[in-house]
Amino acid sequence: MTPETPGDESRRSSADDRFDYSDQEPTGDGALPRLPRMRNPPLGTVPPPISRGPLLVRASAWTDVGLGRDRNEDAAYVDVDDQFFIVADGGGGRGGGALAELAVDEARDHLERSRRYCQSLRELDSAERRHRAMRLLDEVVHTAHDAARRRAGRDATARTGTTLDIVLVIGADAYVAHVGNGRTYLIRDDLATQLTIDHGISAPSHVLVNAVGARGGVHVELVHLMLQPGDKLLLCTDGLHACFSREELVGRLARCDADRALRALVDAAMDGGADDDLTGIVAEVVGDHACDLAGDDDYGALAISVTGDPATDAGP
Repeated sequence: MTPETPGDESRRSSADDRFDYSDQEPTGDGALPRLPRMRNPPLGTVPPPISRGPLLVRASAWTDVGLGRDRNEDAAYVDVDDQFFIVADGGGGRGGGALAELAVDEARDHLERSRRYCQSLRELDSAERRHRAMRLLDEVVHTAHDAARRRAGRDATARTGTTLDIVLVIGADAYVAHVGNGRTYLIRDDLATQLTIDHGISAPSHVLVNAVGARGGVHVELVHLMLQPGDKLLLCTDGLHACFSREELVGRLARCDADRALRALVDAAMDGGADDDLTGIVAEVVGDHACDLAGDDDYGALAISVTGDPATDAGP
């Protein structure tokens, strides 16, 4: 599918607002370089717990070309050491898969360069950590978007755009960046919560309203939540989530480890005749952590921020 121009290019951050996170560490007095304020600070937030150490997270990734395709246009990456996870789904056309791989590679490289910076965020108070982590993910997505636009200028087959979903775990916090119609779910206590909003298909053109690599700007949806042992996060393309209801996702993911759950999910989709390429990552919190709670009612609460204006054509 060819993505539609999402809107006024002035809505995205300018290059002057960019910030280089490469291997940044606290200064001699322990302070971090002060970031410029976000153009759109987090909305509707509640005081979360302050995490004191990393959670133990294991993950599994799986992809399949599906029954109706001759090539796979999805891409994914798992880093359990630095605890970030990426899924992309290239738009239709010969260059879609290459664009998805490019977006994943750019996001991975940016996060790997930011390893020490992410580690230093654990020492900050919860509000500042959330602010900096969300701004980092916003920069990661825009870096991928800029690379995709450069590729499109050289290769006419790479102008279709790609979805992009990223989860970054820092301490007991999970941060999600989302563009397109892939999804990220939280499975907790036998319930599945869709954390992201579908940046869906506009009628009558049947194209994505928001995509990495689309002409003009890209709108990045950012989500923050606190994790707890037993949580599972599912990042997936539309080829996978379209095969299941939320109840079916819970039934297949809640009671298995990450690897078995994901394989069972993909197998069930294939048995059901999935004709699109399908990709998923399941990240499972398997270890405990120490934290100070800001109040029991705040534990696990979501704090959502959208950079730029929300896509008005987003699907249900």
